[in-house]
Amino acid sequence: MGSAVPAFHAPVWQSMTPLPQSIVENVPLSVVNGRLESLGFSALLVTDAGGQPVGTISRTDLLREGRAHALKAGSPLLLRLTEGCARDAMTREVVRVDAGAPLAEAARRMAGAHIHRVFVEDHD
Repeated sequence: MGSAVPAFHAPVWQSMTPLPQSIVENVPLSVVNGRLESLGFSALLVTDAGGQPVGTISRTDLLREGRAHALKAGSPLLLRLTEGCARDAMTREVVRVDAGAPLAEAARRMAGAHIHRVFVEDHD
């Protein structure tokens, strides 16, 4: 018998994507969109000017913003990003989990917040 750890008991750090990408909250939405596309990511951590996390922005947030803008403009079939910035469209909550926590804890937090990503912290 090996010493395999059941999947949901394994620590989060074993399954995380290292070095999450971030963007400053005052960056235009067009830049956010370009960054997501170039990285092939579905979300970015949003930070204030001092580098502190203040939210997350995802492709879904951009779609929601584009849809709202299209409806206001009277063209619901044409999605366009507004001239806003990341802070205007971001989700203001950053769901976090400790790197040593079991995957089951990360799953509970994601299910509880109805999201599909958490940010992993290692102390700071």
